[in-house]
Amino acid sequence: MVTVLIPEWGRWYSSSTPYREQVEALLGGTLRLSGDPADLAFDLVWANEGVHQVWGLGVPLWRLPFEAAARLLGGHAFPDMVAFALALALAAGLLLSALGEILRRPIKPRDDASEPHGNRPGPGTAWGWAMGVAVLLLFFPPFLTLVRSRFRVLEEAVAYEYVFGMALVAGLIRLAAQPTGKRFALLCLAAGFGGLIRPTLVLHGFGLLFSGAMLWWLYGRKPEPGRARLGVLAAGLALFCVGNGVLYVTNLARFGSGFEFGHKLNVQHLYGSMYATRFDHPYAEEPLGSALRELGGWLFAARTYEARDFYRTGLFPGQSETVRWREVYLRTFDPGYGLWVAAGWVAALGVLTRRVRRRPPSLAPETGSVWGRLVLGLGLYSLAASVLLGGFYLRNCVMSSRYVLDFMPCFAAGMAAAWTAWAAWWKSRRGGGLVLLLSLAGLAVWQWWQIGLGVSVYAPPRVWRWAEVAEAMNRKPEPVKLPQSGRYDSAEAAWGTRIPFNGTGWFDADGTVAPCVVLFVKAPEFLELELAPGAGARVEEGPVAWRAKVGLEFLERQRMERTKHGWRLVFAGPRRKQYQRGLEPVFLATVPKEQLAEPRSPWRLLRVRWREETPT
Repeated sequence: MVTVLIPEWGRWYSSSTPYREQVEALLGGTLRLSGDPADLAFDLVWANEGVHQVWGLGVPLWRLPFEAAARLLGGHAFPDMVAFALALALAAGLLLSALGEILRRPIKPRDDASEPHGNRPGPGTAWGWAMGVAVLLLFFPPFLTLVRSRFRVLEEAVAYEYVFGMALVAGLIRLAAQPTGKRFALLCLAAGFGGLIRPTLVLHGFGLLFSGAMLWWLYGRKPEPGRARLGVLAAGLALFCVGNGVLYVTNLARFGSGFEFGHKLNVQHLYGSMYATRFDHPYAEEPLGSALRELGGWLFAARTYEARDFYRTGLFPGQSETVRWREVYLRTFDPGYGLWVAAGWVAALGVLTRRVRRRPPSLAPETGSVWGRLVLGLGLYSLAASVLLGGFYLRNCVMSSRYVLDFMPCFAAGMAAAWTAWAAWWKSRRGGGLVLLLSLAGLAVWQWWQIGLGVSVYAPPRVWRWAEVAEAMNRKPEPVKLPQSGRYDSAEAAWGTRIPFNGTGWFDADGTVAPCVVLFVKAPEFLELELAPGAGARVEEGPVAWRAKVGLEFLERQRMERTKHGWRLVFAGPRRKQYQRGLEPVFLATVPKEQLAEPRSPWRLLRVRWREETPT
């Protein structure tokens, strides 16, 4: 992995610069990358009078102290790949330290009072278990496949997600070793900041909150009255909300809504994807059974790698015929992972059932095997987070292989729970040590085999030298030219503003448009569209499918009237004050949602007007 991300001395900067631009902005005391719309690029956002990136603030905040130190020492910039390696090393250190605590943990008579003497873990069994967990998490095959893919900011965010998730799993192992209120609180606090790295880490955080609460409630070392115990749980929830509160505030400052991560505002040339994320999509109405089959296919059976045909059918077993943006470009999981993870869930539910039903009322809460606590904690987190992620992606409008890899932390934890249960089963049986040794060897062989199967249809990582990064970031765009007339009389007028992606989806002088069109307007008072029918247009019915948004706000259609050339649509101006002033993005839906994958709309866009002409 090191040779892939740092192929030679000095080549250790990512060719994808949004994170670096965000670090530069933070060093300058601002959240926006730029105040110039000419600096927009693919997948970036123009919101709240600035350019923003959509991949979170967590990674730039991690890089920030290293970058500041490098500048103070007179260097160009701190290497991106070294920062990632340090994050991975820190997570690995936390994991190994947590496993070491289990290995150093003395076996007290009360610790396994509920188990026969022979069931206490011996040192050989414990070492075999710890090595298995370390090998499994540190060399998780899908993670290594991801790192060896193109590793642009899209993949880098998911890689950091797994690294942070591994650190949280280490905290969960420590909580299982000593289920104290302090450790539970620290785990909740750390989990709350995950959403700054990637939104799906919020769901992982809820899974950890649930699992940690169950561990502390069932095995807490200091029995307290019911209200006090509930108070500890409430404190954990409050600490979890601290990081999520920071996430909410920064989202509000950057995108205008605390619940918006920028994916309804980013600009690109993927018209169907933009349509689905801004308006609606047919997959939202997919029957539950069909949606579950497709999700299962995504997780364990996607083997036809097609990165460019986003609406191709027959990519994997269980794929629905319903229109949905799909990008299958790297190997993720296979059915073996599913069986292994499910075994961890079953083991955890078994431990939970025995603990709840069979513990005598007089037995102290901390009594019980550390093996059982590990299985319970890891398995319940895996189950809860997997269910939440599955619900999130079940009918999501777009789906990609990297989204499947959002399951990596919880799947790895579920597999670790199964491995722990396996070790616990054999620890007191004749020949158990040999079986565990052979199992460890089998695990290593299986991982080596899985790593070799890793596939990505995109090129391997492009890693730059500093000179290449500096050249890319020092690009000087031409000044923006917005029309004073408050109108675009053609697609060329939008393109001529020199705002990147202005007029995206408005193809030519004839007015041909894609299912989704992006325009930039200044201080909109209303939105007036002049349309003409094209091939396949229902002239008498009119362009009833056309809709409009300014930023995150849907515009109300006031009237639709016939004209000499076709129809005129008039939408009311935005109600939110933040959209009434300054430059704002406008998104147009030009077809019904069932046709979002079509290359063209049957209607032509002739001109756009958003306010009365400003006197010169």
